[in-house]
Amino acid sequence: MARRNPSLLRALLDYPWWVSVLLSAFTYFALSTLIPALIPHNDNAIAQMFNDGISQGLETFAPIASMVLLLPAPFSFLKSFRLRHNYDVTSTREDIASLSWIQFEGLVGEYYRQQGYKVKQNLDHSPDGGVDIELIKDDKVSLVQCKHWKARKVGVKVLRELYGVLLDRQAEKMIVVTSGEFTLDAQRFAQDKKFELIQGDLLLQLLHQAKQTDTPDNSNPIQKKPSTAQTQEQERLTCPHCNSPMVLRTARKGTNAGKQFYGCSGFPKCRYTISK
Repeated sequence: MARRNPSLLRALLDYPWWVSVLLSAFTYFALSTLIPALIPHNDNAIAQMFNDGISQGLETFAPIASMVLLLPAPFSFLKSFRLRHNYDVTSTREDIASLSWIQFEGLVGEYYRQQGYKVKQNLDHSPDGGVDIELIKDDKVSLVQCKHWKARKVGVKVLRELYGVLLDRQAEKMIVVTSGEFTLDAQRFAQDKKFELIQGDLLLQLLHQAKQTDTPDNSNPIQKKPSTAQTQEQERLTCPHCNSPMVLRTARKGTNAGKQFYGCSGFPKCRYTISK
């Protein structure tokens, strides 16, 4: 499956605004000072004239290139501000229902950004078409497909199509997030594959839990044990496959040894997990 490489300016929108500023400043310095200083002096008059022409051309082009690279900075800042605002104010089903499909994708992307992932949102497709978000963490790529469906359930046909994408991209896993629910057939199809299914109620729980972590109680900065509210929040997490409670566990083997995750209490009958 062919994938287009985004332009540099488009790629800069996925980075903090200050990356554009630093790149712009370095480009100006390199073109106006560094590279011209590295061009050697030539005793041949014609050759030296040619070298001088290159130096003058670079010095002329330097402010133009730096200004172009600076363009994404304000857009990146506004994008980050808007995504964070939507993330902060979204806490109910009604809030999610009021979002457009692109705002819904932005909400999901911001959630994973707060979990330490590098997030690349794909804006080159129509609603519910293709992979919406790429997540990168520890050099591993996970794919996210968002289904902002208010009336329909996500069926097994959707997961079969995404399974082909998962195999083609050789990704760590495919995360499917819906504002609604998954059919039983879809849940069964995903059980023994590298899928992570997140439906409406679970999404709200994850958002609430993440926000609780973002705003700790400053009156007691050192807490060796989770608070009662945090414990209750963990207990409210339920498996979207079998509705059993999710429990906090620690991986003992493999590349994720030592890392915590939420696993279905119905294991080994149900093997659904969520990254912590």
